[in-house]
Amino acid sequence: MQFWGATWVHPYWGQFYSLSYLGMARGSALASDTVKAKKAFQDFFELWKDADPDVPILPQAKAEYAKLLRRLREVDKVCFPRVTQAVCS
Repeated sequence: MQFWGATWVHPYWGQFYSLSYLGMARGSALASDTVKAKKAFQDFFELWKDADPDVPILPQAKAEYAKLLRRLREVDKVCFPRVTQAVCS
């Protein structure tokens, strides 16, 4: 007896695998889990480091990551004002 799920391989699995990191990053960002979102974005960019920069999803992901980093910096300034002033000065 052969199980379909154990032997089936999609010809484009690599594309879906790497895009799953972007999905995890977006979902984590929506859930306000910024640590997990940041890690997932970094993993996605590592997988796509040799990709054509003109692929539309790449600049979009970079813009979302930049927005996440801005939000993290804003939270740091509110939560740790003395530390942030010393670092930012």
